[in-house]
Amino acid sequence: MDDDGVARTTVDRVEFRSNSCSTTDTARRSQTVAPPPLYFAYGSNLDAQDWERWCHARGVDPACIKAVAPAFLPDFQLVFDVSSPSRGCGVLDIVPCTGHCVDGFLFEISEQGLAALDRKEGAPNFYRRHDCSAILGDGSAVAAFTYVVCNHRREDFVPPDEVYAGVCRRGRQMLDLDTIALERAAQGHDPQTLVRGIFVYGTLLSGEARAAALRGTVRAASTTGTLVDLGVFPALILTGEGRVEGEYLVPDDLADTLEQLDMIEGAAPSCGTSGFYRRTILSVEAEDVRRLAWAYVQSDQQAGDLPRIASGSWRNRY
Repeated sequence: MDDDGVARTTVDRVEFRSNSCSTTDTARRSQTVAPPPLYFAYGSNLDAQDWERWCHARGVDPACIKAVAPAFLPDFQLVFDVSSPSRGCGVLDIVPCTGHCVDGFLFEISEQGLAALDRKEGAPNFYRRHDCSAILGDGSAVAAFTYVVCNHRREDFVPPDEVYAGVCRRGRQMLDLDTIALERAAQGHDPQTLVRGIFVYGTLLSGEARAAALRGTVRAASTTGTLVDLGVFPALILTGEGRVEGEYLVPDDLADTLEQLDMIEGAAPSCGTSGFYRRTILSVEAEDVRRLAWAYVQSDQQAGDLPRIASGSWRNRY
């Protein structure tokens, strides 16, 4: 991102998510006890050295923001679409893109931290705050905010220089985040999505009532959780240590398929939490390989006391 606001592989990502379990509870607690919301960082603020340099030059305590947990921002992609006068080159932004996601880090922030971030990002005139739902390593979601470039500032591709790209790269490497999307964006290319497939477990399974909504390559798959019987269809909830059986499908057109499934499943856009189901990102096992997949889930509160499917299989529910 801007300064002063003037103006790995998929398997690696799965490992990164599976190792984040110890921090997800902290992220949820932070949301309930800290006055400001959680901040989702994806650019230069991931690099502690760059953040400390900026803070020390302005008499700000760098500890006013504290790293909490890795997370995904769904339905966005990284781009370099704005020129920063202070950096003297293109800087990072995120733009909506269904089926893509940006991996980053959530930070706890104090009131001083919020003021410092606004100053550094030039909010609200260069970057502006954007409220979002961030997905944690276990598939749960927390409310957060991030910074996006103001629409009137956006241009076409504006390349970064190696210094700025190096800051963003170093921050991502230190936090075990993907760098491939950053490198592609720095060359003006659309990043490849980190989550290519969809995990289905009910009426979207091959041969079931809604299977015709999906077209693509299918593999048997499973994930951790509990399957709940809603009568004519099931729901996956993220609690429990059981295995839920299903299929991992790589659709012919991911964005179009997800938009159709959001409507079918009554899911809020961009993985919001207000729908009948919530679209999220889970780690699934398909052919003995761990992969990231989109999936539609419900909360414990929605499931209530509905019967659990002990087998974890919709096809073998009786």
